[in-house]
Amino acid sequence: MREEMYSREFKWTELVYHAFGIFVETIKETWKVLVAVFLPISILQGIVIGRLLNTLLFIQTLGSSVSSPDVQIQMRQVMPHFLVQEVLSLAIMLFLVPVGTIAVAKLVKGHVDGVPLSAKDAVSEALALEPTVIVVNLIILVLTFLGSLLIIPGIYLGIAWSLAIYCVGLGGEKGWSALRRSKELVKGRWWRTLGYLLILGIITLLCESVIVIPLGIIREGSVKAILECFLQYFIAIFQIIGITLMYMNREALAGGMPNVEPAAMLDGEAVEPTDKED
Repeated sequence: MREEMYSREFKWTELVYHAFGIFVETIKETWKVLVAVFLPISILQGIVIGRLLNTLLFIQTLGSSVSSPDVQIQMRQVMPHFLVQEVLSLAIMLFLVPVGTIAVAKLVKGHVDGVPLSAKDAVSEALALEPTVIVVNLIILVLTFLGSLLIIPGIYLGIAWSLAIYCVGLGGEKGWSALRRSKELVKGRWWRTLGYLLILGIITLLCESVIVIPLGIIREGSVKAILECFLQYFIAIFQIIGITLMYMNREALAGGMPNVEPAAMLDGEAVEPTDKED
């Protein structure tokens, strides 16, 4: 697979096949990332979602009531809480989830290159990139929102910048540089990129539906929301792996990622291979 990665562009069938393979092969380390990063995020999201559902239920109850000054006052009081919870949910997705995404991407790259990385190191390196992630995602949020007012530009930018976080996590890019690099990797392959992302997303959603459906027996609330979030992140690792492979493949084709041989292992330490004598 490594030789294919650095020599030609993957077909979507190859991308899905290799993504499933790496998902299974790296499950031990990615599970550690799940527990260390995505479990706390799931708990936080579950609490926020639970309160959001209660707020929505309260608003619906008020909406069905006869209009009166008291009801209007209560609506004005509850709306700020609703907006705060929405902002918190958005902040979690923009600033915390990318830490786990980058950590998984680093594990995948190490696995493909034959230089395995521990989950602890992957998470530490991902956390160190948090300031850059915040800046990049804020830029994407603002510009994509402005572009979405015209619909088509917003969709175009969303796909063109779909690899930006991977450019930060694996490519070392920052700010505008990450957005520019992502756009370069998508250039000439915008429709193909959209198709690959849709395929990975559909597979992820199908797997989620099978796993999350049994949770329907649990009463709505924070506990159910936490379990659903955690299982969704577990399945989403497949999608992250697929996008990571696509990013690495594009970087290789663009000449941005040298085709280096994996380091030899000697006494538990990585040693660069030396040229053999004739």
